[in-house]
Formats: sequence, structure tokens, C-alpha cells
Amino acid sequence: GTDLKSEGSVGDGDVPIYSALPGDLPQGTVVIDFSLAGAVGPLVETLRPRGNPLVSGTTGLGVEEVDALRVYSEVAPVLYDENMSYGISVLKVILEAAAPLMRDVADTEIIEFHHSGKRDYPSGTAYALARVVDPEATVISGRQSDSGGGRSIVVHSGRVGGLPGEHRVVFATGEEMITVEHRAIARDVFARGALRAARFVSGKQHGLFSMKDLLEAKNE
Repeated sequence: GTDLKSEGSVGDGDVPIYSALPGDLPQGTVVIDFSLAGAVGPLVETLRPRGNPLVSGTTGLGVEEVDALRVYSEVAPVLYDENMSYGISVLKVILEAAAPLMRDVADTEIIEFHHSGKRDYPSGTAYALARVVDPEATVISGRQSDSGGGRSIVVHSGRVGGLPGEHRVVFATGEEMITVEHRAIARDVFARGALRAARFVSGKQHGLFSMKDLLEAKNE
């Protein structure tokens, strides 16, 4: 609606939080979306006439939602990532170096924990880490599914207490094991990452970006 009131704020009180998109949103305002997959399509259609920069961290997206973001990125800057933490971006770089050395000689499994209220499992971040380790592997949730042959990566998901997020990638052979782990200590890390992403896309004309682009820009 056009008369929505802010439900809170982040970033020293200067970034308002809304439960729906205000109708009077100024052109050029960066929109940060952490909602549900089904809201992505309607959101980009609403934004299209204005071309507002968009940062989305909504997980569980299907082909249609990903395509909607891609199409919108042709007219506006879009940064999409399953996890907005800086540390997860660094973890992916570490895995990019380790995976080619380990994927053909070791078993690989991912263990992830989140708070008890998280709906989706495995987490979007677990899927993203699995793609980094082996883009061709099938992701299996626990021991309940059959990969149907071919390479697979098993993900074990825990939903307990108030944990913000923990992801552990394990490479193991018969003689040794390598574990690469990231743990979010406070949920603020995701909000701060989203604000970094918002500053990044605010200077772009259009295009589809991820936190990896932000990380690479920082290191230039």
C-alpha cells in the first residue's frame, strides 16, 4: 500500500524496514528483499517501471524466480545471493581452491545448522556451497533420497534453538579429513552484508551480481 509505516530500521536507524513495498518509493532507492520465493516475481514487476536497484537474499527460489531476477537485471542492477555474510563469500573462495584437489579423491558432505524457525532445508547456502564444490553433483538431503547414480553431495540439516547459521564442508578419504567451516555468531552479519550489497548496486546501471562481485571489487 501507499500508507505503510516502517516496522523498524537497521544501520543506525536510517534504513527503514517494511512488510510490503511502499507505493511512493522514490526512483533510485535500493530495495533489499528477504521474504518468500513466491514474492520475487510480483516484486520485480512492481519495481520494473522505476528500475530500482534490488538486493535479494530470499532463498528457495525456483527457475521462474531466478529468471525473473535475470530479466529485471537487464534494466536495473540486481545483487542476488543465498547468503549476505562476508565470511561465506570468503569460504566460497577457499572451496574454489580446495574442491578441484579433493572432489575426485574424497567423499564430500555438508553439515548445516539453523534456528528452529527456518522453513527450508537444506539451506540455500548449503546448495550454493555444494555447487562450488561440484557443479555437476546432485544434492541429497540426509540419507532419505537416492541420487539415481552419478556424483552426489549429502547435506545434513539441523533446525535447533536460535542458531543464526552454521555450515561445515567435509572432505574425507580413508586416511585423512579436511573440514572448512563458517559460523554466524549474530544475525547482524546478514543485515550488514545486505547494506554493503546495497551500496555496491547503487553505483551500477544494470546487471546481475552476487556477493562474489562485491568481494572482488573490494580486492581491486
